[in-house]
Amino acid sequence: MKKAVLIFISVYFLVFASSAFAGDYFTAKIGPYFPEESFLDTGFNIEGAYGLDLYNMTGIENLALEFGLGYYTASGDGYDLGYKIDIDLDVISVTTTAVYTLDLGGPFSLFGGGGLGLYYAMAEAKESHPIIGTYKDDNSELELGLHLVGGGRLQLNKQIDLTTELKYVAVSDDIGGVFLNFGVKFNF
Repeated sequence: MKKAVLIFISVYFLVFASSAFAGDYFTAKIGPYFPEESFLDTGFNIEGAYGLDLYNMTGIENLALEFGLGYYTASGDGYDLGYKIDIDLDVISVTTTAVYTLDLGGPFSLFGGGGLGLYYAMAEAKESHPIIGTYKDDNSELELGLHLVGGGRLQLNKQIDLTTELKYVAVSDDIGGVFLNFGVKFNF
């Protein structure tokens, strides 16, 4: 399964990032991950995305399609029915996002959008009970999810923007949540 995910990711980026056109960009993001799962504490995420300007294809200015690859992780513990539960979660995401940018004049702009993603989640749970003992469970699965993004950009020059975004990811099995990303956008 891991090989299939890696092959899919490789093909995904080779197809869409094989050439850069005017208006296209690459963005790198990093920030905290706030999981929906109550047992998990605040985690960490990192993401890179290639943005394809859709003006030549659609005639709509400021519309882009982003193809992203990300990783996020969180861990935590809690108690359930007398069991102490320790959880470690690692997720690899491959996303496609439609993004519309609203220029505010000057160096500032706002953006928003949404899309679909594939999320390969790897969870390790250890349940301990003082009488029954310890049970360990490793689980991995591939899930389809939806996400929404919104944020702002500060243009430093024609090639580089600083970005801040809030992203909500809805995925089954409690691997979604909210992300606060800070990034750099490199324009071609």
